[in-house]
Amino acid sequence: MNMGKSSLILLAGLLLAACNSTESALTVEGSKSAAEPVVAANPTAPAAQPVKPATPLTAAQQAAAISGTRLQFAPIIGAPVEQVTPLSRRLTLHAKEKSLTIFPISEKNVTHVLKGYFSLLNENNKLTVVYVFDVLDPAGNRLHRIQGQESTAVTSATASWEAIPASVMEAIADRTIDEFASWRGGSGA
Repeated sequence: MNMGKSSLILLAGLLLAACNSTESALTVEGSKSAAEPVVAANPTAPAAQPVKPATPLTAAQQAAAISGTRLQFAPIIGAPVEQVTPLSRRLTLHAKEKSLTIFPISEKNVTHVLKGYFSLLNENNKLTVVYVFDVLDPAGNRLHRIQGQESTAVTSATASWEAIPASVMEAIADRTIDEFASWRGGSGA
């Protein structure tokens, strides 16, 4: 089995494992969930009112939601320390730019924890870093997921994590903080 296929298999396993949660199972749109009783339609009952979309938050409300955030990063899974170091530095710098404060792992009074999973794919002279950050509440419940990938060209078919430049990890940090701030400032829990 070549390196690309084994990486894909590892990634698929990692993503499947990361998707497991205690959240309720997905239901098909228009179907009843297992917790909802199936009730026959009553022709004399008043029609259900349509659900109104959420009102967008004002800039002041968004800023207040972000400023109250006490953010913490759990140890990154899947990437070596040499590549996590520029990621960590950039996460801290970009968080400050977005008025977010990152607290050390020893801090107990946080509002959100980001748990990151990384995988590396090597195919066709290109290395791709695939990342997933689960946004958790202090009890460990997943509230949101941030995911994506960044690629870089390589000259060797045997290239590995050592070939990933700091700029790739910094781009991942920027996207992660931007997406978290957007979610949090847009009424995210």
